[in-house]
Parts: sequence; structure tokens; C-alpha cells
Amino acid sequence: MLSAVWMVLVLAAAYPLTDGLLRRSPHPVDPWLRLALVPGLSLGVLTLLMFWLGLPQIPFTFLNITIPYGIVMGVGGWFWWRAPKTRAIASELDDRTRQSTFARPSLAQLILWLIPLLIVAAVLFNAIYWPFYLEDAVGIYADRADFMYRSGGLVPLRDYPYYGYYQTYPMLIPMSYTYAYFASGWHNEYLAKALSAVLSLSCLPAVMSLGSAIGGRRLGWLALLLLAITPAFGRWASSGYVDLPMACFYILAALFCWRLWQRSNPTDAILLGLSIGFAAWTKNAALPGIGLIGLWLFYAVLMKHVGWRDGLLALIACLLVAAPWYIRNWIEVQMLVPNTVWVDQAQRTLANLVPFLTRLDNFALTGIVITLGLFLEAVDFLRGGWREGRSAVLLILTVPYLVVWWAFVSYDPRFLLLFLPILIVLGAKQTLRIADSLPPRIHQKIRPLALAGIVVLALYVAWISVAYKDEILRDPLMSDAAKRAIVLPQLPDQSNQR
Repeated sequence: MLSAVWMVLVLAAAYPLTDGLLRRSPHPVDPWLRLALVPGLSLGVLTLLMFWLGLPQIPFTFLNITIPYGIVMGVGGWFWWRAPKTRAIASELDDRTRQSTFARPSLAQLILWLIPLLIVAAVLFNAIYWPFYLEDAVGIYADRADFMYRSGGLVPLRDYPYYGYYQTYPMLIPMSYTYAYFASGWHNEYLAKALSAVLSLSCLPAVMSLGSAIGGRRLGWLALLLLAITPAFGRWASSGYVDLPMACFYILAALFCWRLWQRSNPTDAILLGLSIGFAAWTKNAALPGIGLIGLWLFYAVLMKHVGWRDGLLALIACLLVAAPWYIRNWIEVQMLVPNTVWVDQAQRTLANLVPFLTRLDNFALTGIVITLGLFLEAVDFLRGGWREGRSAVLLILTVPYLVVWWAFVSYDPRFLLLFLPILIVLGAKQTLRIADSLPPRIHQKIRPLALAGIVVLALYVAWISVAYKDEILRDPLMSDAAKRAIVLPQLPDQSNQR
């Protein structure tokens, strides 16, 4: 319990730095953005410090990691203290809504608030109840964390050929697990798993903030609800995998792209660079995203919406975060990323050209919204929307990824999670446009049906977010050993690889 409290304090320590940065931006402070950015900055800074400690072989210990982190966040606190305190809070509420802010909410409003809370509760429960049990979480991420905890240093690249150089995978998540072990004083997989779940769940406020910036609070709420009721989100948020944590940083990068387009400034440029840099420090699949961010910056500079100095500052911040890890891998084993993409298994079919529509078991209603939104947004883009930054941000950062997925990794829909939230914002944007064009009487008929559908999907996602429900009901207070006996036999025997 004390270790859990400590990790909450570690995460919260990034609040002053986050708030100080956001208050120095010319944009109003968005509480949802602050909520999404705090976990990412805290774990990003913490794990980068561990990497830099590991390079000169300074041993990983609780104090050796915590003290430098405390110093950095102390400087962040000073930075926050010096930041302007009068920045307005972002709000898209009209005057009538402002007057009713403290009025009693309607039943529909309460339900819409409870839906994301229900999903968050289900995901966190599954994260802290079961140890790692999915194959890559056990064999790659938790395994790297265990090695660094026991050895007190980085995983060497040359001494473990049976890994196929999986140890060149970025280390934000494994190092977060390692610190959780140090904070606990034991191999506490429950606390470790909760950290990746928190980063995954940060996609919800991040997509809310992106949607609000793109089209107002109504769009933000719709995007948040669509992500929350996506079955694939519920299944993978507590898995211990790195896809949704990377997606969180990628959403933030998209958001800061749009903020720069609206008003070029060095603060948002730095936050853009940090976001995409931390995405690449989380999963090497973010490397194409760096190229897409560079392409977007080039386009934005040409359109004279972003100053070239701010564009350069964003790229420098990204390189300072992400480049050292990949340079180290190249120097030691001449490898940037391992050859672990099974391109020969890609399923380049017509059905996979519209995966969000043909894989409804993963995406449900959200997949239909995304497919329709992609088509309509592309039409708008070709009709002149390319001059307007919203379409450029949403399409440039997602469509190339979708093409790459279809060509190389379409054997696994899980990889679509990396850019799914940005596509959700795109789909929600077009859905609201269609809804606003309908007559009021049709609105009145559709609204209760839509609410009922969202509730049903939310209950379904909450249900599938918790694994081994029958076993929990039979023995809710089972021991760690009993839990491992349930979840681990399903994994293939990897002893011959060791």
C-alpha cells in the first residue's frame, strides 16, 4: 500500500512542471490536457533518467533514481512558481451553459459522466488484480524490467541472442516497471501493471483535449465516449503492452501540432517534440510518426502557420529525448529496431482496407464512425480542406500509418491502436457535422437510441476489460500464487530459449 501511495506522489510530482509549461503557452490551460500530460511527463522523465544512469553503469537503486528525479521535478516546481498564474482556463461553454454549470445535471449527463468512470474502474481493477499474463507482457516487457531490477543496470545487447534483440525495444514501460519494483522492495507486478494502465487510460483525457481543440467540448466528449466504448481499448488498456501508452503520446503530439498551427510559439513546439520523442521512447513503431510530424511541420511552415524556428525547436526536443537510445543500439549492435515484424504474414486484402468496418469485434460502433469519417474528411480535404489545419493534422498523422499497417502488419489489429484515438476525433468531427444538419425532430428520436447504444457498449467493454471473472467470483481474495497458477499456464514454454 505504501508503495502505491509513493507512486501516486511520483506521478503527481510532475504536476508543477506540466502546469508551468502549459501556462507559458499562449493558449488557455485545458484541465483535460493537464490530466493527460502529467503521467506521461512523470514516467517519461523518470525512465530517461534511468537510461542516462545506466549508460555510465551507475547502479539502479531506489535512491539513485529518486534523487535525480526529485531534483528535476524541484526545478519544475520553481518553473511553475515563476510561470504566469492568470492564464484563463479553456472552455467552449456558451453563456447559457455557463449559467447552468452548477445546476443539477440531467440523467443523460450523469450517465455520460459515469461511462468513462466505469471503463476506468474496470481497467484499473484488472491491472492491479492480476499479474502479467499476456505473452509479450511476460516475455518482453516484464522480463526486461525483472533483469534491470535484479542486475541494477541496462539490459546488455550482445549477451542475449535468444531474444532476437528484443532488448533494443524502447524502455519507457519496462523501466517504469523496474522503478515500481524498487519502490515496493519486491517484484510487485500489480503496481507495475497499474503504471502502464494509467498511461493507457491517459488516452481518454488526451483525446478529449484534442477533440475540444479541434471542434469544441461537444466534439471532445464524443471522442472520449467513442474511445471508452471501443472493445479493443478495454481489452488492451490493462495488458501491460506498450501500444496504448504510445498512442497517448501520439495524441498529445497531434494536439500540439494543432496548437502550433493556431499560434506558433516555443512552448507548444517543445511539448510537441517531447510528446513524439516520448512516443518513440515507448515503442519503435513511433519512428514513422516522427517522419510524419516532420512532414506536417514542413507543410505548416510553408503555409506560414508555424515559424521555422519553432519547427526546428520541436525536432530538436524530439531528438534529445528519443535519439540517444537508438544511437546506443546502433553503436553496440548496428541495429535501430529488431527484425520482429512478420511482414510475410500481412493480410493485404480488400477487407483490411477498411479494417474498422470489417473488424467490428474490435471496434464496434467506433469502427463505423471512423470509416465514415475517413471518407468524408478525405472529400473535404480534396475540396480545399488542405488549406485548413484540422484536416491536415488528422489525415497526415493517420492515413500513412493505416497504409503501413495494411502493407506490413495487417495480421494484427492491435497495431491500429497506435493511431486509433486520432481517427476517433476525425470520425467524431464528421459525425457531429452530420448530426447538426438533421432536423430537430430526428434529433429527438435518435438521441435516446444513441444513449442506449452507448450504455450497452460501455457495459460490454467494462465486462471484457476484466479477465478470468469466474475465477475471481469463486475466490476474490486468492493469493499471488493462486493467481499465477490460473493465468500463466496458458503461455507457451520459453525455457528452450533461455
